[in-house]
Amino acid sequence: MKKVFIAFILTGILFSCSNDDDSNNQIIIENINLLNTENYEYDLGSFGDEEGASITTQAEHFEISDLKMIVSSGEIIYQYVAQEGFVGSDSVEITTNRGSDGASSGNDISIVKIMLKVTE
Repeated sequence: MKKVFIAFILTGILFSCSNDDDSNNQIIIENINLLNTENYEYDLGSFGDEEGASITTQAEHFEISDLKMIVSSGEIIYQYVAQEGFVGSDSVEITTNRGSDGASSGNDISIVKIMLKVTE
């Protein structure tokens, strides 16, 4: 009886340690070189009604650093224009949320880090 009890406990421990996490988190890093007169755009893709994107760490040296949504397609595009005369490095971090079942936010979280090297 003691061996059956120990086997039962070990089986319970093994099943309780399984990874049932169905999230698909990922980090995407983009290294971009651009002129300080260029308008840079990054297409984040299309999103459903309960899904979306937000800037979690804003760039520091920008004239424009914003997310634009195209309502007809659900597409979200990040736009960046450097401050006039700025030369150097800048970066932005965007968090996206996908995989919604329609009743709650999604469980597919991505972090997009855009590293910008701005030159003359």
